[in-house]
Amino acid sequence: RVAAQALGAVSDGWILGWEGRVKTLMNDVRFAIRTLTRRKGFAALAVTTLALGIGATSALYTLVDGVLLRPLPFPDPGELVIVEGFDQREHGPAASRSELTSEADFRDFEERNRSLRSIAGWQPLEGIVRLGESTPDWVAGARVTESFFKTLAVAPRLGRSFAEAEHRTSEPVIMVSDALWKSRFEGDPAVLGSTLEVDGEELTVIGVMPAGFRFPETAQFWRPSAARPADAVDNLSQDGFGRDWRTLHVVGRLGDGTTIEAASRDFEEVAANLASEFPATNTARSAAVVPLRAAVVESARTPLIVLLGAVSLLLLIACINAGCLLLVRTSARTDEVAVRLSLGAHRRRIVRQLLTESVVLALAGGLAGIILGTLALEILLEAAPVTLPRAESLGLDLRVVLVMTGVSGVSGVAFGFLPAVRASRAPAPVSGTRTTATVGGQRLLTSLAVAQIGLSTLLVVGAGLFTRSFSNVMGVEHGYETEGLATFQLAIDWDRYPGWDQFAEFFE
Repeated sequence: RVAAQALGAVSDGWILGWEGRVKTLMNDVRFAIRTLTRRKGFAALAVTTLALGIGATSALYTLVDGVLLRPLPFPDPGELVIVEGFDQREHGPAASRSELTSEADFRDFEERNRSLRSIAGWQPLEGIVRLGESTPDWVAGARVTESFFKTLAVAPRLGRSFAEAEHRTSEPVIMVSDALWKSRFEGDPAVLGSTLEVDGEELTVIGVMPAGFRFPETAQFWRPSAARPADAVDNLSQDGFGRDWRTLHVVGRLGDGTTIEAASRDFEEVAANLASEFPATNTARSAAVVPLRAAVVESARTPLIVLLGAVSLLLLIACINAGCLLLVRTSARTDEVAVRLSLGAHRRRIVRQLLTESVVLALAGGLAGIILGTLALEILLEAAPVTLPRAESLGLDLRVVLVMTGVSGVSGVAFGFLPAVRASRAPAPVSGTRTTATVGGQRLLTSLAVAQIGLSTLLVVGAGLFTRSFSNVMGVEHGYETEGLATFQLAIDWDRYPGWDQFAEFFE
């Protein structure tokens, strides 16, 4: 009973203590808001300064978060890998290996590898899509092998995936993305069995993929591969479709306990055996396994990190600006602080009050910065290259808002701490004298100004180098006149043009 009473007293004291702290904090926040509203010019300048820094940071952080940090939208994405075939005479072990794989080599990879539980291939496909009398659109898609959706472990939200027989005979069936389903069929749940015209061919819709699924990156529809047996593929070499006709990308899922290194050694061995069996087409060819995530985002990693570092410096400059403004303002409040100290206020209490004001300022700047960041993100996405991975899923969401709110709070503490401590140490001023606090404040202002100029110079130099590099790239001599020249692509139905003669006739 005594122990229970003691525990109850401690818990009551703890609860009352926290209630007191919360009440004090709310009083500090109300006082900070009243103080800042009386100095609207100062508050507006500080909030605008912080909003610019936080807005730029939030826009770039959204890009980095969406492209580099978020996991791929597949179950167990760490198990997914890309199998890259390459010629060792052209691409060394550490060089870029973006060459594709032939259909025959893929079948051998599928049968002989011991490290992947599932392996699939896909070939980019583009077509002119039309529904009824609607306006036709140029849409990217892919031809996929039997295990494609099984390897990615993604099932359709509506309908089914391709049957094995549909891959052998190239049945006129199609699976569509969630975006294409909503844009062309208005999200009709009775879409299954409807037809969609692709390059003049009527295809039956058998499945709709979940929202957010898009693999390869730009694909909005998928068709069966119409794969042929390996011996039949080899017999097509005279038409250009043998082992030297490399058109397939290969994705796989690691087996239990298998590492990337072990899988790479496995595929190197398979490729070496194929090189000895088919010297005419596979001499010096090898294969490597890389994580799917690295293959998807590697090209964008360095530019995004560099840009994020640059805007982080911009945020630091904004914090220094706000710190200078607060330091000047708190220096003007020396009399107020001295009166509060003489009335018995503790220095820690004054520091807390001044820090509360800076955090309130920072949160207001953060809110304005998030709004600016949303606008800046739209501009960035408009200017971003079409090759930016995962761009369609980028957006300012709750996760980014929470991170930016945290950044705002930390920024408020960072730029408000020194001015708050400086103000709490200030003695009552004597008319006509120069106090030690004034000298110290001037030194701090000078130090902050030096840091600001140094960081700004760094940013200006970086921007100048970037502009010069861009100018050099745009000014490269191509060796021919580019004025008035245009390029275009043609969507070709591979089934209707199975050989080189038909291709030649089509292009002529």
